[in-house]
Amino acid sequence: MSRYDDLNSNIGKSTIFCNNLGFGEQGAVLSKIKKAIYICPNIEKARQMKDQLDALNCDNVLVDDFSRPFTLSKFQSCESKVDLLKTIYNLCFNKPIIISTANILFSFLPNLTTFKNNILDLKKNEEYNIQTIEQKLVSIGYKKVESVTTAGEFSRRGDIVDVFNVIDENPTRLDFFDTQLEDVYSFDFLTFEKIKHSTTINIVPNKIAFFDDVEKQNIINKLNNFKLENNLIYDLMSAIEKNEDVPLEFLYPINDQIKSFAEIDYPIIISNPIQFETIYKNIYMNFINKIEIFKSEKIQKCYKNSNKILNINDFLIIFQIN
Repeated sequence: MSRYDDLNSNIGKSTIFCNNLGFGEQGAVLSKIKKAIYICPNIEKARQMKDQLDALNCDNVLVDDFSRPFTLSKFQSCESKVDLLKTIYNLCFNKPIIISTANILFSFLPNLTTFKNNILDLKKNEEYNIQTIEQKLVSIGYKKVESVTTAGEFSRRGDIVDVFNVIDENPTRLDFFDTQLEDVYSFDFLTFEKIKHSTTINIVPNKIAFFDDVEKQNIINKLNNFKLENNLIYDLMSAIEKNEDVPLEFLYPINDQIKSFAEIDYPIIISNPIQFETIYKNIYMNFINKIEIFKSEKIQKCYKNSNKILNINDFLIIFQIN
């Protein structure tokens, strides 16, 4: 039996992952698993695997880079936040293979049910209150502007609402007649030329951190308990009180609803374990240094003691979080 056949026979039975298979063999394994996080040593390899899976007609998403600035103002506008939002959206619907680098294991997810419940679904010919739609867009992180040019913006002129959905390449026009949504189509925001008509649109939140009033107060209370003269603590509390978006990295130690990508129920396939060990250790130390203000047992348990490569041989890895 070949290494590929041996590995393929274990799919769905245990947490066993591949190494030293050819690129085509790895792609074939991924196409059979359908759902996994595939870790590449660099983004160039990740792009190659995406091309391989596209050729196999396997649903997948490439996440270029999850390394984000650890400041609130930069986080709220950085491009890689859009990649994260797209990936969260796909996870909500149990979708594709996620292709990325080791950085993804130090990225964090909100409560997926809460995120999914905040997706704004609109259908052609249905009745809506335009003002209610505007209020909803603001509540899920969209900014009202004169004319949309960037993902995360919306505008209104009479019965026309333009929305630049964060998962789309072009904005969408919602054309109402009074309360009825008469037409839905994407358009070029430079020429205003129509691109494609649709019957529905799923407007994905442009924010990651959603908390109800009880959760919000609980987080603020825990942040207060640190009693540190630290600007980050005060900035976090201020952003949460204003319902602004915040990096989940900083809230992970004190909120059980937040999970790391390594904790979700997705197989983790590591393309090259030798390179991975070195890269992973460096990313881990960088992460720990950036959140050193949180001397949290949860951080120590999840990252210092529980993240392990338990077994490496010629072509198998077991990667586990206890």
